[in-house]
Amino acid sequence: MKQLKKISLFLAVITFFSSCERETLNPQEINEVNTKITKENLNARIDISMDTGTLYALDPWDDTDNIARYDYNPIDDYIDFDDYAYSTGYGGNYGFDYNINDGLIYLLSSPEDESSTRYLLTMNPETEDVTELAQIISVNGNTKPQDLTFDYNGNLYFAFQSGEINKYNIETQEMSSFALVEQNGAVGLTYDFDNNRLLYVTSDSPVYLSAIDLSSGDVEGLFTFYTPEDEEEEGEYGSCTAQGIEYIGNNKAISASTYGCDIIYTVDLSTQQTNLLLRGTGSYSSIKDLMYVVDPDIDGDGVLNEDDPYPNSNMNTYLYFGEDQLNIENKFSDEGTTMMDQIDALIAQINEQYDGSNGDALHRMFTRELSKITYYWYKSRLISRRERTTILRAANNANIPYVDFD
Repeated sequence: MKQLKKISLFLAVITFFSSCERETLNPQEINEVNTKITKENLNARIDISMDTGTLYALDPWDDTDNIARYDYNPIDDYIDFDDYAYSTGYGGNYGFDYNINDGLIYLLSSPEDESSTRYLLTMNPETEDVTELAQIISVNGNTKPQDLTFDYNGNLYFAFQSGEINKYNIETQEMSSFALVEQNGAVGLTYDFDNNRLLYVTSDSPVYLSAIDLSSGDVEGLFTFYTPEDEEEEGEYGSCTAQGIEYIGNNKAISASTYGCDIIYTVDLSTQQTNLLLRGTGSYSSIKDLMYVVDPDIDGDGVLNEDDPYPNSNMNTYLYFGEDQLNIENKFSDEGTTMMDQIDALIAQINEQYDGSNGDALHRMFTRELSKITYYWYKSRLISRRERTTILRAANNANIPYVDFD
């Protein structure tokens, strides 16, 4: 009887793979399958705003080695001081930001002999050439801008000592009123691209965080928080700030403090919690501002992150299921999409639907959908018929969804 069961099972498996070889999809169905698995990321990849990039810190006083570089991964908050990256030649520094539209770093600084005058500068990060553009004065005549930031459309905003938020046209050098906020020293400004708003911080112990709507200029108080370094003793707080605030995506900001607090920490805008990353920054004890820059093509596949369905493509050399690696090359199946990207996305889709009791049904769904995908690969000459059979056999034996089920 056991032998008969084994023979029946063997014949069933042969029937399954034979039917896979005989199946046909019309061109429209092939396109629909590929589009579905390619574009419905299903959280198989982290949002590009949260990919590994480079964090820069600005020294408020020195004119040499005054921009430091950190390796930083916002997914797991790994951070490590790398080196001093640039020397701007200006010692009075108040803020900086990267303009994705022209690839230049914009700085707000004062010449050594003009401490009460603040200028907008540009620096080419490749040549390190610094160009002085114009003195920055608010619409109402305030000569002390505190910080600056760009939105994704290349609009530049300044926060002034008077509480004015002004919008600046780089080409015409014209300043216009935008918003008015409460100012209590230690000002920081950054762009929240997920919610299309500015984030504004001021004061210390606690820090006041506000949002400024970019469509209307309306100001909304969000919450107050204490920096991690503030919690020195019960009921006693220091004077650490959030001046170096930089929004990095997914309702998360990273910040650094002036007043010699020598810390870098994150602020979760959803939970209102702070998380200390470094106590002892390795660069400057008072960091005036932070700037986070992500590689425009993180996975190096020739497709810009903003246009890439998988900006963090799975570039493994071979296809695999869990620890089972196949001797089949992982190729690009579409622009910006590897074959493993499609497998990962399908597995994520299957795992997301698991409720503890539907493992067998989901496994059948997985093999069925993968059969359609691999048929497209076969018709596109990415794999051979034998390789397709190998993939489907491995998939059938894989523990997917990645849980234990009978």
